[in-house]
Amino acid sequence: MKQYFITHVEPVHPQKGKDVLFSIREQDDEQKIYRSHTMIQKVPYYFYTPNRVDEEIKILLDELQSNQQLQHLKFEQLRYNTRKSFLRAEGSKEDRKILPAPFLCKKDEDDHRDPCSLNSPSRQLRWLYPPFTLVESPDNIPAPFARRKGYASLESILQDTHAVLDIELEGWEVGKEHLFMAVYVSPQRTMIIHDLPFDRRKMGKAKLRRVADEAELGSVLTKAVAKDDPLWIFGHNIMNFDQIKIRQRTQNYYPGTRGQQPLTKSVQGLGKVITKGRFTLDTYAYAFYHRNIFVDNSLETLAGFEKSIDYVEQAELVRRARQGDEQAFETLVKYCLEDGIREEKLALEWKELVTAKALHFRREPDSICATGAVTVAEDAWKRRHFVFKKTHEDSWRTRALMQEHRSLDERKNLGEQFKQGLFECTLLYLTPFVAAAYPLFEKTELRKLFTTADAWTKFDLLRATNTHLTYIVEECERILKTEDWTAIPPLTDQQSSALYCLFQYHLVGMKPEIFVQNVPRMIANTKRALEQYDIINQGKLLTAVRGNPDILKLEERLYGCSLGSAQVLSMAPGKFIADVGQGKNRFVYQGIRVQKGMKSTFERRLLPEMFGRIFSGEEFSQVQKYVQQEVAAYVSGQKPIEDYVISVRRRTYFKNQLEAALPEQMKPDFEALKLRISDRFTAESRKELRQLVEKCTGEFSYPYLLEALDEIENPYPPTVECVYAAPNILLPVTMSGPDVDVYRQRMQDLLADVQEILKSKKGRESLWLM
Repeated sequence: MKQYFITHVEPVHPQKGKDVLFSIREQDDEQKIYRSHTMIQKVPYYFYTPNRVDEEIKILLDELQSNQQLQHLKFEQLRYNTRKSFLRAEGSKEDRKILPAPFLCKKDEDDHRDPCSLNSPSRQLRWLYPPFTLVESPDNIPAPFARRKGYASLESILQDTHAVLDIELEGWEVGKEHLFMAVYVSPQRTMIIHDLPFDRRKMGKAKLRRVADEAELGSVLTKAVAKDDPLWIFGHNIMNFDQIKIRQRTQNYYPGTRGQQPLTKSVQGLGKVITKGRFTLDTYAYAFYHRNIFVDNSLETLAGFEKSIDYVEQAELVRRARQGDEQAFETLVKYCLEDGIREEKLALEWKELVTAKALHFRREPDSICATGAVTVAEDAWKRRHFVFKKTHEDSWRTRALMQEHRSLDERKNLGEQFKQGLFECTLLYLTPFVAAAYPLFEKTELRKLFTTADAWTKFDLLRATNTHLTYIVEECERILKTEDWTAIPPLTDQQSSALYCLFQYHLVGMKPEIFVQNVPRMIANTKRALEQYDIINQGKLLTAVRGNPDILKLEERLYGCSLGSAQVLSMAPGKFIADVGQGKNRFVYQGIRVQKGMKSTFERRLLPEMFGRIFSGEEFSQVQKYVQQEVAAYVSGQKPIEDYVISVRRRTYFKNQLEAALPEQMKPDFEALKLRISDRFTAESRKELRQLVEKCTGEFSYPYLLEALDEIENPYPPTVECVYAAPNILLPVTMSGPDVDVYRQRMQDLLADVQEILKSKKGRESLWLM
């Protein structure tokens, strides 16, 4: 059966005209045809007023219709509720310049009528034409707000084709970046593209393709993608690294469905690949935003393998290969190919999960991977309001108000139950909000997938669903204006009316009174179900329980899910580490950061080693002895200088130095520019920064500002090796030695909680180890 569905939609010009670019996917199961199409169609743009009483809107409509300058626009008065209505103007994007208040549209940067960008053209199109929307054909796309055919099924999306991309760079550490190798894996071919001096055509099942330069490498990749025409592109950190680097280095890489069209969309200097017409599944980005409870999100950690060579070894292999060492070349090819195959395996494991979320939230898999769960959920609710009400939300919540109601996780808190020590526990993720609204998810793809998923996927699915509900719970809480969910008074008429309107477009099919009553009831039920077990500790996401809770009952009723049994080192309330196996990088952290943040080389080495020894079964007295010896040498300055080093990104370090040296009157201008000074430092941002520094020619700090500017523009090597020369003062190791008193205090703070456990004279037996 043949079908067509939308993958992406975007305005041809973000500020002018009505032309819209549609990317359409064709699927023919019988003929095994899977290919892409693009179509440009004119779609009107809509402007909205806030909701007003009917009489005000009627008067405004009469005024607008009598305005000769606005005769080409179509105005409609649409009802919002029984008392209020709004105006919708249909026209072109440039009409924002002539529409008067109260329309929410910015005509220029000085116009503040739309502070929350409610009238973003790109978002409006995504809401009107969400991904997976079925269409009759590429040249028969329905008008906005017209009745839709429906959406493509999960099965049809999963069966479509894919390709994997991975690249290798050399010289990046000295500012001479060069793309020397890329792997391309698809069902049709496995190919290694390189510019090393070897003309071999094959290695195992992989075809080898030697190219003359980076431009040809980009061309070969482009042709492979165009020929295979995959719906999916897989990669690890591909959205913020691989595809951007391929495009930057080759200037000849166009993997989208329209040939020579731009690949990268930049927002405030942060690169994000938007491969129009194809879905990008970035396993790094997805893990970062949706499974970020491990020590890192590297491919080897997520896929469970040890990295075969590090960057130093790779650089040496490249040097030898360029000199004709065929064994070094074979090692590089094997390494690149293994990474590509492992990435393909991991992406295929996550493909169904990402697709189910994309269908549920009506969002591209690209943005599911690269967007926080809260942002995805809030945007989904706002789109649902837009679809039902034909307008934006009547009002938007301020940041302060959002923070005021961000305490919902505390309502799941099981009390101050906490035990310190090492325990054999069951890790639980609790979701009473999901249980409160379970009828709404019974027939969704998320619920269907939950029944057959592994433990970590169940956690992922419930976390997405719980986040989705958090928004509506907050809205209910705001309407009810009550501090205690467990003692809700009878609803007033105003509360009932507000909740009814809310549920009319949010939780359709469930009465608001039932949901409001269900939330405290399910929280109480969850607590009651766990009363017979020891609550060892409860972190932001996970709860460690000693005993054998009825997992089947817990999961069937959607109170939460189990991540299985694990040894748990409980150090302080909300602060614990769980060993889920497969090595140190598979420790789950709650309330503690072991290797992330500003830590010295010694700290990054000591903490994982210490926890590894504890979980391996070594006696606490021996672990304590090891830690004491290592720390004593460290805080007395006896360790090599490398152990005191804290690696800081060179661009970040000198950005902070430049900010500190700027005259006070210049700092507000720099603050607006600071976020854009990153790895995606654009030419426009460079120009702005240089102009800012040039305004300081008369200042005594001007020579130092120029030096900092040069380091920001040319950040090589990419990191500055620093030490603490005094409290809160980091200096390059070439300028100062370490202040051991600072490091002594840091170690005391880092080890304070675990030291209490290690000091136990009776060892592990006194710590309730089951």
